[in-house]
Amino acid sequence: MTAPAPRYLLRIQLKDIRPPLWREVIVPANISLAWLHEVIQAAMFWDDMHLHQFEQKGRFYGLPSSEDFSEMYNERKVALCDLVKKPKDWIRYEYDFGDSWEHRVELKKILEPDAEDFLRCVKGKGGDIIEDCGGAHGYMELMKLKQAVEFGSKKVDREDYDYYELADHDFGNCDLSFANENLGEVQIDAEEGGGLHPRAAPPIANPMFGDFHEDDEEDDFDDYFNFGLESEASPPEELAEESFPEPYSELKPDALAEFGETMRLAQKVRTAQPWKELYDSDIFAVEDPTTKELDIVSVLGGGKEVYAIHVHRPPSGLAFWKMALTGSDAMIPEVIMKMSNMVEVEFLNKAEMEEPDLALYEYTGVATPGKGRHGWVRFRSYRPRCFPWFSEAADLATLRRGMALALRYLELMQDSEEPVSFMRPDEGPALPESLKVFRLPTGAKAGDSGAWRLEDISVDWDQCGQSEVVFQPGEFELSRLAAIPQKEDVWELGATCLTSGVMTETGPVMPVLAMAASLSGGEVPPTPEFTDDLAVSETEAMWNSLANNMDATGYRPTEIRVTSTEAVKLLEPFAQLAGIRVERVEELEMLDSLFQMLAMMPGPRDM
Repeated sequence: MTAPAPRYLLRIQLKDIRPPLWREVIVPANISLAWLHEVIQAAMFWDDMHLHQFEQKGRFYGLPSSEDFSEMYNERKVALCDLVKKPKDWIRYEYDFGDSWEHRVELKKILEPDAEDFLRCVKGKGGDIIEDCGGAHGYMELMKLKQAVEFGSKKVDREDYDYYELADHDFGNCDLSFANENLGEVQIDAEEGGGLHPRAAPPIANPMFGDFHEDDEEDDFDDYFNFGLESEASPPEELAEESFPEPYSELKPDALAEFGETMRLAQKVRTAQPWKELYDSDIFAVEDPTTKELDIVSVLGGGKEVYAIHVHRPPSGLAFWKMALTGSDAMIPEVIMKMSNMVEVEFLNKAEMEEPDLALYEYTGVATPGKGRHGWVRFRSYRPRCFPWFSEAADLATLRRGMALALRYLELMQDSEEPVSFMRPDEGPALPESLKVFRLPTGAKAGDSGAWRLEDISVDWDQCGQSEVVFQPGEFELSRLAAIPQKEDVWELGATCLTSGVMTETGPVMPVLAMAASLSGGEVPPTPEFTDDLAVSETEAMWNSLANNMDATGYRPTEIRVTSTEAVKLLEPFAQLAGIRVERVEELEMLDSLFQMLAMMPGPRDM
């Protein structure tokens, strides 16, 4: 008979909830991540209606799919004790990628084995969770709403109060008996399946993507839009079936030389370990000698989780850091992917490397690292509307310059009488008035890092906002559509970037979906405009959708409602020519519901 495993006392705490909401549970140390998912759902009172994943140090664990663009390790085959070994070790658990509920699962104490007491909630704080309420922010707003209503405020909107049944909701108290009743059901299922360890993982269930039933009105909504992605709005079949070459496998000699040079410089960075003195927010800039634009360089590793050099390219580099330093609400994954323009070198353990990254050492002839942690290097590029992908040789000159000047920055800091001036102050304004910038004197060679001069340059953060170039149709197109008969009707026009990525020759991208729809319904269902072409902006996709739907219906509306400044600018010339009112609104009555539903669809990591 197998001896019982040691037990872990875990603290499972939701991020960004105040007052804190957490549970402390006892589980076997060798519980599989798949069963741990069931435990978290039971203890936190979730309904297991959405997708989930675990993450630790950049590695993701869940239910992998052949369609994943980034590697997803099978949670059914991984034991918790493989990742969490000593008190204060922790992993991240994310549930519902739309609302993005993040949990910190931390080991509090290692307990002796006990075959009679191995799955129990011993303590907790905070009451029931509310599914599909907008994540932590939405939950906090509902908490405030309940307090306002119960204190007799007459100025609150009771619609959400009634919709979420807040009168019956207890935000403050954790019902331990209910938590342990749920865990008892998990235990019964586990005993029937052979245990909680990886060899006895729970059966795979099909996650739901919302509370939709056959008799719901949403069915009529779907019928009206006729959206099914098997339509002409779908990615072409030949794209889905086309096989692309493995990254780095077809590099030419000059490109291999570029990678080899960059890898050897990265090894120097690894030896210097700049993250021992610099944090990721201790950023500096590099002025391009030709364009005078700024690259923003950041050193990661001070948090002892990710070790990397990031070089944020213009024009979005300063906009990104404006958001990061101010803690902007816009700092969410979808927004970051839409704007990120960055190249990185990351330092990993060999087990964390992907096959193409390992093969690059062989292709370039660069010696593999010896013993030691975080010695292997890999390169990734981030581009607007793209998922991180293997870097191209064209990205490497920018990265080498950033790495070389990061080493130079470290030297200057170590030689300075005021090394603290090289770091972002702990106190003071979130956005510094000036930034340290490397500039190359006239006549100096860019490849000589010692020739660059470091200066303090003032920064106008108000001019660093991220804005999209607004598409403008040609005069012929404007005149043609303005000649279409007008009919009294109100249309909505919008666009969104889908996190369900599409694979292209340059890597996975976020496709744009745009749609124009009549609020009155109309006789012709609208046709969505779907594109994975990075050259097509959201505003251009919106225009294409609008034009196609005017051609299909045979009329132009009297009013068009949009939600963005860019959309207003797009439509201004046409509105003046065609006599159409353009109304900017906070949300779109029909299209926002559709876009929110699509946002819940699985992306590259989720599918």
